[in-house]
Amino acid sequence: MGGAKTDQNLLAKAAGWLVGNWKGRGVWRFQDDAPMAGTMAVRWVAMGSFLEIAEAVRNTGGEIVHEDLLVLQALADGTLCAHHHMEGVITPFAVSSEGSTLSYRPASGEEGPSWSHRRTDEGVDLRLWFADPSGDPQITFSYLPD
Repeated sequence: MGGAKTDQNLLAKAAGWLVGNWKGRGVWRFQDDAPMAGTMAVRWVAMGSFLEIAEAVRNTGGEIVHEDLLVLQALADGTLCAHHHMEGVITPFAVSSEGSTLSYRPASGEEGPSWSHRRTDEGVDLRLWFADPSGDPQITFSYLPD
């Protein structure tokens, strides 16, 4: 069976700090600044070849309003990539790592959602833009260790 070989050391260095269970609070600015609560579970899978990030977001009534799964991989050529699974659709993303921030953008190069995970002293901040990442994010979250 063919496929892209992973570079486990690169992935551990770039994103290993995300591993763990996280709880957070955030705001959906695109829905009148609706307050949300989220959980993020990050774990190594396939003998450390991939990093799996499962996120669930609940509204103030406790109802799940969003769930997704992201699978991160570091390729042998030194690049990072991710496959985003949501509502039956799998979308590839290019991933860059700079300091304490992982940034995700559509692998196609077309305009689309982009986001970042940034390590902070307390936990992880998530910022998401539906289109242009140079403006204010439409979704913001701060996650703390659970």
